[in-house]
Amino acid sequence: MPGEPSALAARPDALRAAALARAAAAARAPSRWPNRPITIGYDASRALRAHRSGTEGYALYLLRALLRLDRRNHYWLYADRDPPPGLVPPTTHAAWRVLRAPRLWTQGRLVLELARRAPDVLFVPAHALPWYCPTRGVVTVHDLGFYYLPQTYTRWDRWYLHVSTHLSAHTATRVLADSLATRDDLVRWYGVRSDKIDVVYLGVDPAFGPQPAEVCRAVAARYGLERPYLLHVGSLRRRKNLPLLFAALARLRERPLLALVGGAAAEGERLRTLAARLGLDGSVRFVGYVPDEDLPALYGGALSAVLPSLYEGFGLTALEALACGTPVVSSAVGSLPEVVGDAGLLLPPRDVAAWAAALERLAADSVLRADLAERGRARAAGFTWERCALLTLHTLLAAAAS
Repeated sequence: MPGEPSALAARPDALRAAALARAAAAARAPSRWPNRPITIGYDASRALRAHRSGTEGYALYLLRALLRLDRRNHYWLYADRDPPPGLVPPTTHAAWRVLRAPRLWTQGRLVLELARRAPDVLFVPAHALPWYCPTRGVVTVHDLGFYYLPQTYTRWDRWYLHVSTHLSAHTATRVLADSLATRDDLVRWYGVRSDKIDVVYLGVDPAFGPQPAEVCRAVAARYGLERPYLLHVGSLRRRKNLPLLFAALARLRERPLLALVGGAAAEGERLRTLAARLGLDGSVRFVGYVPDEDLPALYGGALSAVLPSLYEGFGLTALEALACGTPVVSSAVGSLPEVVGDAGLLLPPRDVAAWAAALERLAADSVLRADLAERGRARAAGFTWERCALLTLHTLLAAAAS
């Protein structure tokens, strides 16, 4: 039922390995691919966002990898504003199509453009295809969090996400899912055929890797993190379950700082009030958004990256932390067991005592931290944007040929 974690959490590594093997076999057997170069339309509007969450990061990193990998096909990059210089690698096989509109960009302005001139296949790296799509369509569904945790969304957001995801999953030629958990949710709750869904794991940018200690200290100091700290990267939405983290922190005898990177003002105020009520005024830092180039050092200097989420469709920040050699303490829900595996500590998302005990143990046990760091780097090495782009391209070409 909604709210319960996927059954795949019980044996994520075996299932993940099977999914990767199937995807690799498919990529080696492109017998039904088009026999000519095709035009791929790419909704790049999310890739242009100044402050990127997981979905926006996916849109950008995947686009860059596709343009590096695929020199045969041509790309029309649909955008709602002018792209900043250097956003994607220089190439002659991609052209920006800037479509300006004050509102209803996907369901209005992009629809008009598609009616005028459609590519061979349209790719939307989020949940919503245009309502009118006169060509093959491929859509990525990242998660069904609104279905599992309806109380964390407004009524309008729940309705829009439900309707748009349901329609897109059924009308798309093919569907990409970030994880086996999301694939199974689409089959279970929306009745999408499993053979229509390709599971393609996200990658981690090469910038995320072990950092020199002096660089980590300098970057951390710039943000006021001058004593040991835990790091949470992402939004401050209710589904991120940060009150549990605050409650666990309040139980610790020796409290590290908790650095919250990213977020939104409204949720931040609610959490500031909670921190004050728990006596955590001096232990929580609301860092806000930081430049991309500072993130690897912030990960590298942390005691641990913490993800107490009630639900995640993938958990890109967990992967970034693993790549940096930062121990990860994560909820054992949704796709997180697929990403973290045995390279981190997986805990129930509502057990404050378990989280407090894990954080205390991690802070005191340098051998455990070193072991998790080594495991994390090895695990993250299997998640690359090149692999993600190759398998995504296979799906796009298969859709175009169908």
